[in-house]
Amino acid sequence: MKKGEKVLLVLGALLIAAGVFVGVTLGWDYSPDNYAYNDIAFTSADTETGECSFVSVQLSELEVNIYSTTDKTVSIAARGAKTPDRVSVVLDGGVLRITEKKPGLFQRLAVSDDDAVILRIPEKWVGTVDAATQSGDVYVSGLVSPQLTLRASSASGAVSASELKVAETQLVTTSGNIFVSTTRGGTITAGTTSGYMNISDVKAESASLSSVSGSISVRNAELTGVLTLHTTSGDIDLDDISAAGIETDTTSGDLELDEVDTQSLTFTSTSGDISGELLHADEFGGTVTTVSGDISGIRSGSEGTRTFKIETVSGDIDLDD
Repeated sequence: MKKGEKVLLVLGALLIAAGVFVGVTLGWDYSPDNYAYNDIAFTSADTETGECSFVSVQLSELEVNIYSTTDKTVSIAARGAKTPDRVSVVLDGGVLRITEKKPGLFQRLAVSDDDAVILRIPEKWVGTVDAATQSGDVYVSGLVSPQLTLRASSASGAVSASELKVAETQLVTTSGNIFVSTTRGGTITAGTTSGYMNISDVKAESASLSSVSGSISVRNAELTGVLTLHTTSGDIDLDDISAAGIETDTTSGDLELDEVDTQSLTFTSTSGDISGELLHADEFGGTVTTVSGDISGIRSGSEGTRTFKIETVSGDIDLDD
């Protein structure tokens, strides 16, 4: 081995040793697969006495999981060996604030995509839970509180909510997908720019769903009020739906109906088509108009115990009973 090669080899070994030393000094965890649940300590007594009525979770890369608990206080835990060191928890003026610290260079080597903050909310808790991330997923399940408002959002992460019994659910993403299932009661508001939205097995008072380019699918839903849907270019698929009213508008997105039962249907679009099965179509009265699109099945009529108003510029209209 030449002298120059020996020098380079020694320098390389020294650099590796220095990196390991600095990593240990800065808290580099050599077991990034350690996903043990670690409690995050904070003074929780005031969350039982009613001093806490707002929980704010503002994270960047970490996921957040929110569940219900029979305990009387809010509890916070972490998944991931270094997650507790990345989280700040402060209870101030009735607001419980949970934020994410930016990890150092070597600490990032111990970070896993599965690292998460685990938040447990007492049953029948009164207040608002507002959870937001940049890229981490938001997962909410089992919340039971008729006086709770849930707000969950993410820029690129997915937002999922299931088995909820709360007063109000508000979900927002930019490119992340939105999933809602097995929810009972309250109102649902969900919006995305380009993410896919799937709503299933829902019984609620009303729902308002919007998307720019992402598609929206609603299946097995029962609403005592109005189902409102809006997209620019995303398609809308409604399957096994019962609602007092359905109000839908798109620019170029299509609307597909399958076993839809409603007292009032409104659809407005520029170039989007509407097609499928509208239950009790012979009981509807209203207007069906298009400038250059084709019309088949349902027609304009002045009589009916149910009402519809369907308007397109170039979109086709094909509705059957």
